[in-house]
Amino acid sequence: MEEKFDQVKQFFQDIEFIRLIKTSNEDYDLAREFEHQHGLLSFYDYLHVAICLRLNVQLITRDRDLIEFAQNQIAVSKPEELLR
Repeated sequence: MEEKFDQVKQFFQDIEFIRLIKTSNEDYDLAREFEHQHGLLSFYDYLHVAICLRLNVQLITRDRDLIEFAQNQIAVSKPEELLR
């Protein structure tokens, strides 16, 4: 299992247009705050919003509930909207 993880990790590290981002303690804290206030999504959904907020980047998702929550915090688009 660890070998498979290492292969996937290496794949993403080798792709020039993908940047791996490490989460910060502040990301976790904000995600927990979102989870406490809103509580309808998974912690990891809130973590994605927190990371996007910190990096000032757009979230790309088709998850309707995540879009509804995130659009009040950050810019959000569905993948197909980027192809127009």
